[in-house]
Amino acid sequence: MGLISHGFRPIDGDIARRTLARVRRQGDCANGTVAEQVRLVKELDTFPLGRWLLRNRGGLNAKWTDYLISSAPPREQLSCDLERFLVYGAPTVLATRERFGHYQESMQQELARVDRVASIPCGRMTDLLTLDYGDFQHIEILGLDLDREALRSARGLAEEQGIAGQVRLRAADAWGMRLAPEFDMITTNGLSIYEPSDGRVAELYQRLAAGLVPGGLLVTAYLTPPPSTDPASPWDLEAVDPEALRLQGLIFGDICDAAWMNHRTEAALAPIFEAAGLRVERTLWDTARAFPTVLLRKV
Repeated sequence: MGLISHGFRPIDGDIARRTLARVRRQGDCANGTVAEQVRLVKELDTFPLGRWLLRNRGGLNAKWTDYLISSAPPREQLSCDLERFLVYGAPTVLATRERFGHYQESMQQELARVDRVASIPCGRMTDLLTLDYGDFQHIEILGLDLDREALRSARGLAEEQGIAGQVRLRAADAWGMRLAPEFDMITTNGLSIYEPSDGRVAELYQRLAAGLVPGGLLVTAYLTPPPSTDPASPWDLEAVDPEALRLQGLIFGDICDAAWMNHRTEAALAPIFEAAGLRVERTLWDTARAFPTVLLRKV
């Protein structure tokens, strides 16, 4: 199984030229005109984050996830208005930044009750490795990821944080792993939003739940559907700039054809969690109610 978040298109070749040809063939769309799309593609091709998004269908690796979510440069250091929008204005990026905070707060509170923790897929594992382990140096941390560059980056961060001795890293496919019930807490983020199949998502949660001890905590999140696709959407539109939402849809949906735009409702996920033997303990909503964090206990 290959990476589903990035690595979609070859590095060689002119991805901007091919994208321009595609948007011109597609014509105007609900989010904007061909002329606006052409302008945005050309601007995306002027800075590294934009070129990465064009090449990887809007998906992020560990480096660019950190860049957007946990280590964003100051606005004045960004290259152009479009990059400033992507980092500080795109509604899903803002929701993801809130999700990161919810993950850290929830996991820090749980550390007093755990001995073994896993992150799947771990990426750079910034949310977990930058917690305060001052009183918890006994905790063993396992990171699993298919992306070997992410694993190298996680190793470097663990060394920077002075907890490398507590960390084990392994290359593994989340859908191919077989975990024994030995973890008191598992954190997972990202995979489900790249996966359109509910069946595959159900399998993922079953495999994650298998790695938890009874009473163990799974920290996860999901993207809720926007009102444009589901009249029962939980979004708080008063908290979302409509122009920012339109521009985000134009960039990620129409231009990049993003693979991560798989939305699910609480109602759709409830039977998936139940079948995996997981009970919802708490849901932590971001301001826009677009990317909630869910704390699940293994029954």
